[in-house]
Amino acid sequence: MAWNSIYLCNHDQPRVIARLGDDGGQYRERSAKCIATFLHMMQGTPYVYQGEELGMGNYPFTEPSQFRDLESINALKELTEKLHIDQEELFPLIAHKSRDNARTPMQWNSEKGSGLYHRNSLDCGKSKLHYSKCGGAAEETGFRLPLLSEVDCVTA
Repeated sequence: MAWNSIYLCNHDQPRVIARLGDDGGQYRERSAKCIATFLHMMQGTPYVYQGEELGMGNYPFTEPSQFRDLESINALKELTEKLHIDQEELFPLIAHKSRDNARTPMQWNSEKGSGLYHRNSLDCGKSKLHYSKCGGAAEETGFRLPLLSEVDCVTA
């Protein structure tokens, strides 16, 4: 009998909650719990990508200059220049699918840069939006995150 490696996220895909659930809406927490339960109930070894255990969503891109991923940059350039698609219409679609979403730092705390700093990273100041949505400050006070409690319950 074979044993599988089970994963839903990696550094080349947008955050799983944005792909399969509700990224930032009223069902964000429920979506994250459902996805975590699904992942941990399958036969095999589940792998949790950084931030997935917090229910991290996609980065709130506001302009194309924030992209670091060449695939996103080139897609925006080609589709606007060669196919004459309006950049304002195209930008949100590429931002949602960009690999940069999974390459933003994990939110360790509520400080500037979410507790991390790297000169080549995206402006982590916007990560606070994710940090507050994920409940990261609760870790500092000893409060158990609902999503982590859900995973503990499923894996126990």
